[in-house]
Amino acid sequence: MAEKENTIKKDTWLYFEDNQGKHFKAFNFADYLMDRFHFTFNFFDPHGFWWNPITQQWKGKADTRLKSAIIETMDKVAGRSYKGNTVSNVQQIIRDYRGRDESETDRFAIENRNPHKVVFANGTYDLDRDVIEPNRYDNYILQNHDYILGELPNIPTSWDRWLTESLVDPDAKKDDAGKWETEGDKNAPETFKAFIGYALAGTYQEIQSYLIIHGNGGEGKSTALNIIALIFGANISHIDLADLGSKETARFKLSKLNRMELNIGDDVEGSFLKTTSILKRLTGGNPVSAEDKGQDPYDFTNNAKLLFTCNALPSFSDNSHGMERRPIVLEWRKIKNFSKKYSEAEFIRDRPAFVRECLVAYAKALKRSQLLNEPQLPMTEYMKQRVKEWLMTNDTIGNWINENCELGENYREQTQTLYNNYTRYCHLSGTQALKKAKFNGAMRTRGIEPNKTIKINGKTTKGYKGIHRIEKYDSDLY
Repeated sequence: MAEKENTIKKDTWLYFEDNQGKHFKAFNFADYLMDRFHFTFNFFDPHGFWWNPITQQWKGKADTRLKSAIIETMDKVAGRSYKGNTVSNVQQIIRDYRGRDESETDRFAIENRNPHKVVFANGTYDLDRDVIEPNRYDNYILQNHDYILGELPNIPTSWDRWLTESLVDPDAKKDDAGKWETEGDKNAPETFKAFIGYALAGTYQEIQSYLIIHGNGGEGKSTALNIIALIFGANISHIDLADLGSKETARFKLSKLNRMELNIGDDVEGSFLKTTSILKRLTGGNPVSAEDKGQDPYDFTNNAKLLFTCNALPSFSDNSHGMERRPIVLEWRKIKNFSKKYSEAEFIRDRPAFVRECLVAYAKALKRSQLLNEPQLPMTEYMKQRVKEWLMTNDTIGNWINENCELGENYREQTQTLYNNYTRYCHLSGTQALKKAKFNGAMRTRGIEPNKTIKINGKTTKGYKGIHRIEKYDSDLY
């Protein structure tokens, strides 16, 4: 019986051909795909990332693209006359070997990439040099934008007109105390622009800020968020401020921030933040722990800038300087006949020039901030006034002392009596009382000494030095 003939007809670097068909060389094939698409797995995302050589941008869902790239290449080379388990073999080599090798290289590069570079359809913008350069895979910028970046406009764009109308009151005036009643500074839109540029190309190591757009219902805040989304596209997460103010709910929410440019929380609705530590950590450039359900926890450094809208500003019990220096509050004004004045098509048309304005605005803000003791984005006098008023409203201890107590070196008050007075005040004012340990810490920062041995009416007890009650409740211990 004659032996079956199996003569090799052709042998290339990618495959060899015999009378049984074309047989691909799996490792060579994997190297070819890696050189073209730079698949990376086992890093950040279970689905991996891949470089699109046509758009010159990084994309997600590498696992899906890998399979289609294998089949497309095989069809092109072999015309469907291939044999063996090539698809599964090449997938395994890239996912378990080549792609993992590259992910270890990518890990350092991605975590240490230049944050001042932003990818657009026509190239990578360099904030430091104000130039557009070709997109490169080895910049490792996973966030990208599918529109071009333009030059600075010669005349105000639809975005500029919209911001001026939304933020600046042409009839603004000051009250008898010299405080602005509404925003009258024509430079108010520059704060918004600088924040957008900050979200695109800034870091929390440079400036630690978050933005709140405040206004009554029906003032156009939701419309504003839809317009802002035209800039960031898929690089937006949606976590409410209330979720960031609770350790229980934040546990499985924080992972949504990873690799995003902007987080939007809509309609905060005056919620009470149980804790501000998460908010400060997210805006502090420090690692945070995140967890997806069913997965092991992991640490990442948040770079998504935080933007919230609300009808009523939220409340909290943190009066620390760290909380005081972070917020920017923009008062949003309703635009009459908005749909007749503006359209999405106009915003998209003017987007390339406006985004360039925002990036330049942030570059200027960053340069100015380097001269400050505490770097911050530009704010008008009215914005600073609104933040101060909001923080004073949230300073429950300060308000309680002003209304219920007197301060003086010779004043004394028994510990439980004073603390009961404070908690009763909080209950009546609808705010959350601090636990006693934190209350004592807050008193210390105001020069009031807790847990001191004092005498009241000739009796020795533990109490506070430097304060006493003038407003008393039935719940107080006399």
